[in-house]
Parts: sequence; structure tokens; C-alpha cells
Amino acid sequence: MKLNDQLAAVRLTLIANSLPLTGFLFLAISAASSAYRSRDDPSALLFVAFAYTDVVALFLCMNRFEKLGEDAPAERREWLKAAVWLLATVLSLAFAWRVAQVMPPLLAAVVWGMTGSVAVGGFYGLFIYSDVC
Repeated sequence: MKLNDQLAAVRLTLIANSLPLTGFLFLAISAASSAYRSRDDPSALLFVAFAYTDVVALFLCMNRFEKLGEDAPAERREWLKAAVWLLATVLSLAFAWRVAQVMPPLLAAVVWGMTGSVAVGGFYGLFIYSDVC
């Protein structure tokens, strides 16, 4: 392998390894900015704090699940899948709640229906259809 190819591979690896940190940095800055803009509205501030905390917990659980080896206990794998599903579902419900507040009743019902279908589909994909995980 040529030196230029090796350097390109090292650069690509460094870029790929910095993406999660960059994403979390962007998320933190965005959350801080949203919290600052919501400082006079306690419910909006609580929503921003909850959404940020939920997303961080979701990514931590997903990261732990991805790092489980084939020899990991099945109970641990199921617990992490349940945590991922619960965190994702609660986050979807929180966003649906915020969006449905400003929608006409018919569109709010559509938002809730779509959120419910995502929750049920996620449950089916993670726990019932077991060929994937």
C-alpha cells in the first residue's frame, strides 16, 4: 500500500471517528440555544431538557447494544432493546404532544395515529420479529 493511500485511510478513519462527537456537540449547542430561547417559558424549557436527556440516553443505550458481543447474555440484550424502544417511544410521544398542541383536531389525530404506529412498529420489529436482532 502506498504512503498516500495509507494517509488517506488514516484521514478517513479520523473523520469517521469524530462524527459522533461532532453530532453530540451540535446537539448540545442546539439544546443550549433552545433552552436559552425558552428561558421565560417553563414548559418549553422542561421539554428541551427532557428531549436532550432522552436523546443522550437513547444513544448511550444504542451504543451499548451495538457493542454487545455474540456471547452477551440474552437478558442483557433484551433489557437494552427494551430501553431503546422505551426511550424512542417516549421521545416520539413527547414530540407528538408538542406538535398536536398547535394542530387542528383532525391533524392532531393524524399525528397521534402516526406516533402510535411508529411505537407499535418498533415494538414489533424489536421484540416480535426476532430474525433481525
